[in-house]
Amino acid sequence: MNCYCALHGWSLGKKGEVDRLSENKVLIHLPNGLPESLAIDKEEKRTLIVFDGFLVAGGLSKKSQIVSSRVVETFTVKIEDVRKFYKYSLRPGYVNYGKTIEVSLERYFILLPYSCTAIAFRFRLKSLSPQGMIIKVENNGVARFKTINN
Repeated sequence: MNCYCALHGWSLGKKGEVDRLSENKVLIHLPNGLPESLAIDKEEKRTLIVFDGFLVAGGLSKKSQIVSSRVVETFTVKIEDVRKFYKYSLRPGYVNYGKTIEVSLERYFILLPYSCTAIAFRFRLKSLSPQGMIIKVENNGVARFKTINN
């Protein structure tokens, strides 16, 4: 099984190592050194994508599967440092406290089929503003990441 990562603070497309623990469990060794245990069947052929950010409606193909997600970290940002648009249309993960906004950073573990394109968002490292990301899985299971400059 192929595993590719787009973790907060790391470059896109880092490869993760996968060790099979049992018929339906794997251990993922992420580039940041922290292993994750997931329930994935040994017959699984899709590519595992691990990324920190958030999903948008319609961003995944029908044959995709979210295996797991969890909050990795929570940041507090001064409201004047957040783009005006995001102050008034708070996306999931933003909690407005008046002078500050709290942003929850989620890590997603997603299985994507070969020849698939998915759209997700990640947070920029310094400003924490959302940045679009295209994830393309090729016929051989190799994943390519491309950011959308917005």
